[in-house]
Amino acid sequence: MLDLAADPAAELARYREIEASDTAYRAGFDWSASWRHLEKRLSEGALREMGFTGFDGAALIGRMIRWIDRFDYPCAFADPRLGDLEAAALAADRGGLAGLGLDPGGFDLAAVARYTAQDIFFQRLAVATSGNDRCETVLDFGAGHGRLFDHWVRRARFAFATDAMPGPYLAQRLWAQALGLSINDYIDDPGQFSPRPGVLNHLPAWRLDLLRTGAFDAVFAIQVLREVSKPMLAYTVAEFARLLRPGGRLYIRDHIGFHNVNAGDLDALLKATGFVLEWRPHVIDRRDIHGVPRIWRRADAAVTLGGLV
Repeated sequence: MLDLAADPAAELARYREIEASDTAYRAGFDWSASWRHLEKRLSEGALREMGFTGFDGAALIGRMIRWIDRFDYPCAFADPRLGDLEAAALAADRGGLAGLGLDPGGFDLAAVARYTAQDIFFQRLAVATSGNDRCETVLDFGAGHGRLFDHWVRRARFAFATDAMPGPYLAQRLWAQALGLSINDYIDDPGQFSPRPGVLNHLPAWRLDLLRTGAFDAVFAIQVLREVSKPMLAYTVAEFARLLRPGGRLYIRDHIGFHNVNAGDLDALLKATGFVLEWRPHVIDRRDIHGVPRIWRRADAAVTLGGLV
């Protein structure tokens, strides 16, 4: 039996204990205001089944997967690599669910695998250099239940994931263990957290300050930046700019034009924070693809000045 699955209530209590005692939670940013933003959405009847503020073990992961598998995930891009990525994602998901004691047949895992494969395909474009899609350091911000972990923990030297909410955060811990991945988690020993290669480095979003400036090749933010409060959005984008090396990539995938909970101008904020849009496909959201992928770059003065720096 998985250790993290044994007592979900104890896991949540431990998380809450650290959250309440951690001075970093209250330093420099009002995280509680962002919680109030979420609670308002919950009071309006949105997102209830996701359990963002609670944790009941494998059952939460099941609900999070069902939130994903209700869509078809069309893809206007034809590339044989997508099929290989789908097969790998499907195998990982089946193994993870079986390890949690959940019936893989109770989910449309083919749809989930398509979604995951598409993200990995575009993310690999974002990190590719000289034909090599391996990279040094990546961060998955707002990582859902952890559907990208199996790929990036094995391909990046340092793989990080973070979340601001206890439900998904604890689901990510559980899913990583179900996949057989080693976990270096802040909440296991807050005073001694230090990044380690070859494992999932996992920490709450209020401890992004522990991550080294300019150390990241890529940051991923999928269906998250339009959901957070405006103050958290501004704080988060500024942190992305700090963490990414010059020329580092920010991969974003979300809906454009019809789903913008915080009513923020994300593109304007990114440009004002020093990001340059490198790639956006000419596609129709929900017809050609579900959520428009984009790659932004942290501006590099050497590029701007033609290398004369």
